[in-house]
Amino acid sequence: MMMDMYESPDAVRTTDTGTQRDYTSTRRNPATQHTERNQLQTRYDNVSIERDQLQTRYNNLGIERDQLQTRYNNLGIERNQLQSIFNNLTREKDQLQISYSNLTDEKEEIQTSFNKLTRERDQLQISYNSLTAERDQLLKKRQECQKGWRYFSHSVYYISTEKKSWSESRQDCIKRGADLVIINSKEEQKFVAELRKTSYSHVWTGLTYSESERRWKWVDGTTLSTGYWYGGQPNLPMAIKRIPQKTQLKDDSCGKTCRDVKRLQY
Repeated sequence: MMMDMYESPDAVRTTDTGTQRDYTSTRRNPATQHTERNQLQTRYDNVSIERDQLQTRYNNLGIERDQLQTRYNNLGIERNQLQSIFNNLTREKDQLQISYSNLTDEKEEIQTSFNKLTRERDQLQISYNSLTAERDQLLKKRQECQKGWRYFSHSVYYISTEKKSWSESRQDCIKRGADLVIINSKEEQKFVAELRKTSYSHVWTGLTYSESERRWKWVDGTTLSTGYWYGGQPNLPMAIKRIPQKTQLKDDSCGKTCRDVKRLQY
């Protein structure tokens, strides 16, 4: 854009009265007119130069404006790109927050399941230990049975091979971790009687008569409530319950020697 800058005649014309008189008096002087023309030309040239300089500055400002506009537009594009990136990051953050919450819930569920499995494992361990103990007891019973012990109703029984007095027989039982048999039922008495048949002799049981208490009692201190005696028994004041070849019980002297029936209860 070009800017035409000319000095107005009014700007050149002086209003000073004295100057007007001088101009009027000399306007017909050729030398003076030539000088004035040169001055006006000089002033015109100067104004033209200033105009060109201003035009150049104007053009430069236009270029700078365009450059600034381009930079502004680029910054706008970058801002939009950054805004888009920010929005994407915000969405990713929200998704990660949701994933984190889900993982936290899953972790708590897994922890709950882990605790439950731990309790079940502990219970299984207890059951395993109990079953192991039962197995060991059964193995022990089997081993004892293999050594001559016989199993019946949670107890194992053994008939000694040596004949001893009742007191000696009981001491031998105690050394083996057992005691003379205590018969609690007719079925148990029949079992012991069948077991006795292998020895073909009378055997001691854990029943004795207390003279001071005047009662029959078992080796564990309990009183005899029901007995299955052999006919006419008991008839000795100090006697020990023993089993003859029949299934009934018979009393006999403590000093007599017989085999004994040991019982180990589980």
